[in-house]
Parts: sequence; C-alpha cells; structure tokens
Amino acid sequence: MYKKFIKYILLCMCMCLNSLSSIASGATFLHNDELQLKAIGESLDPSGSYILSWEVDLKKQRITFEAEVATLGYIGLGISPNGNMAGADLFIGGVYKNGTKYGYDMHARDTTMPIQDNQSDWTLIDASENESKTYLKFTRLLNTCDDNDYPISNDTVRIIWSIGETDDITYHKGNRGTKSLNLLMPNNDNFNPDDYLKWDLETEIEMPSEDTTYWCSFKKAPELNSTHHIIAFEPILTNELAMNYTHHFIIYKCTPPKGQNEEDFFGPHLNHPGENCYLPDDQQSLPIKYCMSQYVYVWSKGGKRMIFPEGVGYPFPEKVGESNYYLLEIHYDNPEKLPGLTFKTGGRVLYTDKPIETDAELLTVSHDVSIAMTIPPNQTEFIVAGHCSPQCTEAGLSDGGINIFNSLLHSHLSGRKLKVRHFRDDVELPWLDFDNQYDFNFQQNKPLRDAVRVLPGDQLTVECTYSTTWNNHKAVIGGLSTREEMCMAFLWYYPKQKLDYCGSYYPNDVLHEMGVINYTVSKPSVGGLPIYTILEPKDLAGEYVESLSTKFKWNETFVREIERRRRYSTHHSGCLYKLQGRGDVISVQYPYDFMKYGPEDVCKREVVKPAGNNSSSFVVVHTSLIFMIIMLIFVTKSDLQAIQI
Repeated sequence: MYKKFIKYILLCMCMCLNSLSSIASGATFLHNDELQLKAIGESLDPSGSYILSWEVDLKKQRITFEAEVATLGYIGLGISPNGNMAGADLFIGGVYKNGTKYGYDMHARDTTMPIQDNQSDWTLIDASENESKTYLKFTRLLNTCDDNDYPISNDTVRIIWSIGETDDITYHKGNRGTKSLNLLMPNNDNFNPDDYLKWDLETEIEMPSEDTTYWCSFKKAPELNSTHHIIAFEPILTNELAMNYTHHFIIYKCTPPKGQNEEDFFGPHLNHPGENCYLPDDQQSLPIKYCMSQYVYVWSKGGKRMIFPEGVGYPFPEKVGESNYYLLEIHYDNPEKLPGLTFKTGGRVLYTDKPIETDAELLTVSHDVSIAMTIPPNQTEFIVAGHCSPQCTEAGLSDGGINIFNSLLHSHLSGRKLKVRHFRDDVELPWLDFDNQYDFNFQQNKPLRDAVRVLPGDQLTVECTYSTTWNNHKAVIGGLSTREEMCMAFLWYYPKQKLDYCGSYYPNDVLHEMGVINYTVSKPSVGGLPIYTILEPKDLAGEYVESLSTKFKWNETFVREIERRRRYSTHHSGCLYKLQGRGDVISVQYPYDFMKYGPEDVCKREVVKPAGNNSSSFVVVHTSLIFMIIMLIFVTKSDLQAIQI
C-alpha cells in the first residue's frame, strides 16, 4: 500500500509537470503542440460540388476551414455525433446579394430549423462569390467548452453538409450529405508515390452470391537481389463495385513447412484463381494455412494510404531469395447475395531500394473471434475486452521494448467505441488509441502523433463497445460476417521483434451460462466458424443466435452480469511468435486494483482560470508540486528504484 501511494504521487507529479505550461495558458495540452496539420481538397459529395480544406494549429488549439461550393446560396457545415441533423454543431454562412457577408454559429436539437447559439464560437474570416461558386473561410477552437459545440479530438467525426439554393436559411431539400473524417490526421503533403517502386496484389473474380466470402489467392513478390523496404500501402479499388463490396483485405507472408522449398511448395498455385479461405482442411486445395500466421498489412473499408514514418520500413524480402510468396485475403461483403458481379480489388505495396535504418513489424491485439463473444439483442452499450498479457510481451519483446507508431481499430456493424488501453504494473498509462465515434465505413490506419513505448511486461487491452439496436432484436456473436463481430487492433511498431499476435477470450462455457443443457456443433458448408444448435432445453431448441434472439428471456440484471463476467473475469491469453508458433495459454485479466487513467477535463479546469493574469494558476501548480516533493522526502532510495512509471 505504501509503495502504491508513492507510485501515485510520482504519477501525479509527472502529469503535473507535463501539463504546467498548458495550465498556465488555459490551452489544451497535446503532444507536439507546434505541429501544423493541413488537409486540402476533400470532396464531401460524389460530384465534387462541395470541396472542404482545413488547417489545424495544435499550439493555439484552433481549426480553420475553407469551403468552396457550387452555389450562390448558403453553405452549411456541421459536426454530428451520429451523422444526423439532431444534436449537430453547425456553421452556416454565405454572401447576400448586396455583398454583405454572413456567418452563424448554430446547433440542431432535432430535424427542424437549427437554433443560433447564445455563445458564438465559430468565426467567419472571409466570404466571396463568383459566377457559380461561394467561398468561405471560418474558424473555431477544437474545444470551445460550449455544450452546443462538438469537441474535436483525434477520433472519427461525422461531417454533415448542406447547400442552399438561396441565402434564405430554409430546408435544403436533397442538397445535403454526411462523411466521416479524422480532422486531426497528420498530413502527407511531402509524400509522392511516384518516387517509389510498386507491386500490385489484385484479385478479379465473380463475387460469390453469399452474404460473406473470404477469398484467398497466392501472389509472388518481385525477385530482388537485395533487401528493400516497404514504406507505404494503399488500396486498389478500380470501380464502384470494388468500393461497395470489398470489406477488407489482408496481405500475409507465406512460410513453407520446414525442409520444403517455397518455390516448389507455393509456386504451382500462382495461377490458381483462389478459393474460400476458411474451408475445412479436407476440402482445401491450396496450402493457405502456411500463410495466415503472419500479417503484413490490413486494409479495411474507408481506409486510405498508410505511410511509414521517415527512416522506418518493413523489410522486403526479409531474406534475399526467400519470403517471396504472399497470400491475399479479400473479404467480400454481399448482404443482398447478388449474383454475377465481377470486379478487381486488392492492394499496392510501395517500396524503396534506398537505405532504411529501422525495421517495422505489425502486432495484432484482439479478443479471439468465437462464440465467447455473445452480445445480447437491443443493447446500446455492451463492452467486450481482449487482453495481451504481460507474459506475452515479456517473452516477445526485447529489453528496450517497442515503439508503436500506427493503429487500425477494427470491429463490424455493431461497433460504436474502440479503445486500446496500456498498463504497466498496476498503473494505467494514457490510452494508446481510441475512437469514441467509430464508423464501420471509415476504418483508417491512424498515425500516432507520438510513438508509444511498450516495454516487456506491459499489458495491452483492446475494448470494444457495441450496440445491437440496429439488428432487428437479434443477438450478435463473434464471427467473420460483418453482421457478426470482431474486436481487434492492428498496431505497427519498431524495431522489429518476434511478437506477432496477442489476444484472449472468455473461456467459460457460454452456452451453459445461458442455461443450455445439450447442443451440437457443425461446420458450415462454405467454411468459417462452427455453427451451434441447441437441443435442450426444448424451449430454447434451435440455431444458437436465433434462439437467443426469439426464445431466450433477457433481463437487464442478467445482461449486466454476463457483460461483467466476460469483461472482468479471467481470460485465456495466447501469443504467436515469429517462426516459433503459438506460446502457452496464459490466464490474464485487468491488473488488480490498478490506477485508472482519465483524459484531462480541459473545460472543468478552465472554470478556475483567473480573469486577470495567470499567477493564481502557477500558485496552484507550485503548491501541488511542493506537497509532492515533501512526500517524496520520506521515500528511500531503494523504494524509488523499485518503482517504475
């Protein structure tokens, strides 16, 4: 207890020192606060009638928008919690016929006429018109601390837009839309793809008329006489069909069985059109299982180009003359089961022959995809957690640890919030990544503003918050379909280590908890996860999900209890190590009695900000520091050495 108290004092002291200048200025603290972010020419509508650009000054905590829109009427831009009008934070501006410029800070309580804010935080900088277009430039703080304004942070925002035919702010008819964006995504203005070598991995087939298909085919990389480095990936979606029906693709690296030559083992399958990735072993004609343990790249719906930091790359190939075969997995999402659609889809690898100092690797943290992930019907917030245990990072990372620089958070249609938590001993460090407005159709590899150091013995936990209200009163289980669920984080890091995958699952018999006495397990004809059918009790007999949805008597107490068990009880955790296979199954759960991390409430802090100068803030900070220093006087040298933060 004594050491824990001292650790708390040290943690508070570090946080206080890091926030000192922020508190004095009244500004939100962000890492790299000198960084300028800029995005140019984002088309909000398919026709290109509404072009939005923006620039973020992280030091001043201010975002400035520029809109160029094909209208001589009003322009509306809003930030919405769900993509709808209700609850949206809005700015509406334009130029009247007499040349007067106007701009209003507004908000919407429902789908009726928006209301002007009492506190105006959006500011019009400039407005002009030509024969066919209106141009606006306007600005606001990232967090205005106004309840009617939406705080902008490093997660997904739903931008809503509207175009008025006149300057009368009335109903916009069909001239509106929504688009998910990350407004604080670092820019890549200096990146030119033409400066690099390219390798395209593509598949062109007639998409099966099934709800969900995972299609795998073999690809051979260019034969290189020296190790190059991959420095970027991007999707190849050649037409609207590819964009609409490609849910994700994964590039895996293939390794033949020990003693086998990869050319002889994989080469004969290069001209094969591919097959379902998850057929039973006795039905598979391709050696797919020798490729699916090592991820190279994951792209998911809505994602754009992913670029490595300067001086970092993925070795390509790792060994000259070897590691030239890859597997391309494409998830076709065809909920209408439409037949006869043929299109090309895949990914592009951008690589260089110039020297790269540091090798990168991809780590997956997840809750295993299985029936253990059972989410009751009609839930608005049901949380599932998957753990990467301290034992896995201890065994898989070297003494210096790793630096995570990019994150892709992944779930399916029920996902609403995703978060990667980071624990060291019994202290929770700042979240590695989070998205409180997750959008299934906008899954973007996110460069972290500062690389996050993960040390051997650290624990990573991915948390997914689900809503099943969309699913017509049906339960949702873990599975491969977009109407089923996953909870995953794909984390790029350097330097390259042997840890590839780290996840967990709730090990108890889920069916027994539901009162099931007897059931059968079968394999689907098209491959995938097992199908469970309840036999007893008779009043629950039938296919598992259907019975849970239509026959099971849910109540709030039971729902919260099974959520608590799955989230906080002991999980089984497994690790995959490069070229070594799966490690031992380990028991893992949240650290016992840990010190919880919470982001600073900037608006609450600013309530006590003095109206005159900032001397009072310094007094508060210095008084707190003096108290902490006094407490540390009583800490022995050996105690300090034993404490790690």
